[in-house]
Amino acid sequence: MPWETPIGSVIDGMDTLLSLYSGYGDTPPEGKGPEQWKIRRFGYEYVEKNYPQMDKILKCTSTRL
Repeated sequence: MPWETPIGSVIDGMDTLLSLYSGYGDTPPEGKGPEQWKIRRFGYEYVEKNYPQMDKILKCTSTRL
């Protein structure tokens, strides 16, 4: 989308990203995923309670080229 700015590229591990759960889809109204304002307001409990199958990124490393 025009308002989304890419900040990098995947150089290793794309197979891992493609294996993440995608059953909830996008945020409403296009999909059944979590709404960003609810994540900000209610935090992790909201996601854990309503989207139990959602995968989590526990660690991410970035390197400046």
